[in-house]
Amino acid sequence: MFRCLCLLLVVKWLKAIRFSLKTWKLGLLFPIKDMPRDENNPNGDPWTWTPELFDFLIRELNPKILIDIGCGEGHTTKYFIDHGVSSYGIDGSEEARNNAVIPQNRFILHDFTKGLLPFYMFYDIIWCCEFLEHIEEKYIENVLSAFKISNIVAITHAFPGQNGFHHVNCQLPEYWIEKMIKIGFVLDKKLTLASRVFASQPKHWGRSGMIFTKK
Repeated sequence: MFRCLCLLLVVKWLKAIRFSLKTWKLGLLFPIKDMPRDENNPNGDPWTWTPELFDFLIRELNPKILIDIGCGEGHTTKYFIDHGVSSYGIDGSEEARNNAVIPQNRFILHDFTKGLLPFYMFYDIIWCCEFLEHIEEKYIENVLSAFKISNIVAITHAFPGQNGFHHVNCQLPEYWIEKMIKIGFVLDKKLTLASRVFASQPKHWGRSGMIFTKK
């Protein structure tokens, strides 16, 4: 029985490694380059702006409540709000809050390097794009704790060596897969691969996006 359990764990680990290598190669094939700013969202990150993907998530997952961790000024949060999803954004930047495109009562100012979220309420899905690589390893558990309040978590990450402002935690996909397994989530490979079709320019999601579901 113990041998069978060990073998099963090894098989799952090898599958995760294969997926990690595939996505790592994708990151090498499509390095981040300068991209023209979006005139409609001049202060937003154009590499995170994927309306087709947002529509896919709404259509496939039918979320009622969403939280956007690392929302910046809230452009993505606003898209979900405008399309019928009750959404909230979390960010640690007061400047982002002052320039937010979402109502102030939808913007939660919180710095994960200072501690855990001061509250917990249940969300259908957590969106976390272009954020994890900015959080040092010693603070990452504060973010993972917030992930637990949802059944579905959609994340991106930066690869080792990927340039960017304050990139302090650049990892391969397997690192995040293991982290998510420890807090009770599994990678939904089918949904992940299907979602990347809608962000294949490639943007951040096309390079590293992953969708996890609670076990």
